[in-house]
Parts: sequence; structure tokens; C-alpha cells
Amino acid sequence: LGISVAGFLGAGFLIIPSVIHLIATNRKPLLTKKLLMILIFVLALGVSYAGYVRSFSPYPLSPGMDLFTHIYVIKNILHNSYASPLVYPQTFDMLVALGSDTFKADLVEIFWAGPFLTFSLFSVSLYGMSYWLSKNHIHSIIATIIGVSITEMGLVANLQFLFPSSFVMSIFPMTVPVIDFLWLRSNLGVKIPIICTSIILLGISLIHLELGVVISSIIFVYLAIFHYTA
Repeated sequence: LGISVAGFLGAGFLIIPSVIHLIATNRKPLLTKKLLMILIFVLALGVSYAGYVRSFSPYPLSPGMDLFTHIYVIKNILHNSYASPLVYPQTFDMLVALGSDTFKADLVEIFWAGPFLTFSLFSVSLYGMSYWLSKNHIHSIIATIIGVSITEMGLVANLQFLFPSSFVMSIFPMTVPVIDFLWLRSNLGVKIPIICTSIILLGISLIHLELGVVISSIIFVYLAIFHYTA
């Protein structure tokens, strides 16, 4: 296909948060062999669905009219211009531009391979949220399989595209469990959870303002309900 795999992975990893070393009080191994095997399976599930979706649009074809807008904005950024028709911040396009320039990755390659990133992130994120709710690995795997398999019915925004909305939605399921841990399951006091929560919600809002507002509202309502019912 002529795709620069190293270039795409480099650009992709630039936009994945470099998280989390917050479990300072937990001295148990963070990754057991069982959990590692489950994560490999969940990742393989996401990659498989991405491959299935991409089979309908072989390289270099990519669906989505917004693709041309994002490429236009990114090329402007690479030429030190910030002219943009977008109604939300250009943070996502700046990150893609940075990755493309640093790793010399072609923009068409990045956006074509984008579903492999979004589906993989969504698969792991959905598994994490499902396990947080059920505390059962089997139930969580089943929920992940169902969730990933119905994403192209319009129930999750645009996972077949590498757009700001799809990137935010791919990590959204894990946002609540992470913030729940910061505020309610750890001994980090108040200052660190406030700082971490602010960074998470601000980062999401800078990538996609409307979804950031919605997700922030959900988080604040969740924390308020738990605070007044605890």
C-alpha cells in the first residue's frame, strides 16, 4: 500500500495521552498476565473492526467530506498560517500537523489509517468502562464486542474517520472511571484530582469544544450526585 507505518504510529502516539502513574499506594502489579492477554484481545478486536471498515475504502480512498477541510487546515498550519473554516479550536489539527512534520508522515496515510487508532482506543476504553461497572472480565469483553460491532450504526460518532469528534468519543468511555478513581478511589487529597480533572476536561474541550462541554457536564453531574448521596 505504500503506507509509512512508522510515520503513522509516531503521529498517532503523539496524540495519545502519556498517562497514568497515579496508583502510588497500590504495590500490586498493574498488568497481570491475565489482564495483558485481555488487553491484547481487546486491541485485536478494535484493529479487526477497523480493518473491516477500511476494506470498503481501500487506500488511498477515505470517506468523509470533512477530511478535505482538515487536510486544508493542517497544511495551512504547516505553512505557518492559522486560517481555518472550523468552528472549534484547531488543537487536533495542530497535533496531527506536528506528528506529520516530525515523522514525515503523509496526511492521506494518517487519515486513511486513522480508524485503526480510533477503533483500538474505543475498544480498550469501552472495556475499561464496562469492567468498572461490572467488575467482571467476561461481561466486559461481551460488552466491548457488542459496543464495537454497532459503532457504525450512528451510535458512536464517526469512528471510521480520524476526526476530533471520533477521537474524543473513542476515549470518552474511560473518562468517567478515571475521574471516579481520582476523586473517590484514591488517597490523593483534593488538589491533585482538581488539577488532573481540569487537564483532562480542558484537553477534551480543546480538541472538540461541543463534546468537551457535554462530557464536562456529565462528569460534574456524576461527581455532584455521588457527593450528595455518599
